[in-house]
Amino acid sequence: MERTIVAITGGASGIGLASARAAVARGWHVAVSDRDTRALAAAETELGAHALYDTVDVTDEAAVEAWINRAAGYGRLIGLVTSAGIGADVPALDTGVDLFRKVHEVNVLGTFIAARAAARVMADDGGSIVAIASVSGLRGSKGRVAYGSSKAAVINMAQA
Repeated sequence: MERTIVAITGGASGIGLASARAAVARGWHVAVSDRDTRALAAAETELGAHALYDTVDVTDEAAVEAWINRAAGYGRLIGLVTSAGIGADVPALDTGVDLFRKVHEVNVLGTFIAARAAARVMADDGGSIVAIASVSGLRGSKGRVAYGSSKAAVINMAQA
């Protein structure tokens, strides 16, 4: 029987790790990516042989595509959860362009790169993509100009 694979960015902690646990509980295998090597090691201890583990920066297009292709080589890729993300709680007037750009690169561009790579692999057999957003993407919040606008973009991208 062919393995079913769910790829999860940011899969070594938080919502990503919870998603990996849920997938494994359903009998699926997971391809977990994260930048945090210590968190990846802890996730590997917890999830064991039901997963592949890779250190991946979601803003690195080539690395993400290689990770998705590795996952697809492990079994049939049936889904992607884009959980990798960063936040910033900084007043708008104190938010620098570099911080704003970094939050958007990880949250928006990272989601786009991973979703596009997975969609290309799943094009023939179908699959699902779950893009993790936030209520901050639906309404403005003090101190969340970079994060909120990035999550609004993720919501719109998922709708598109």
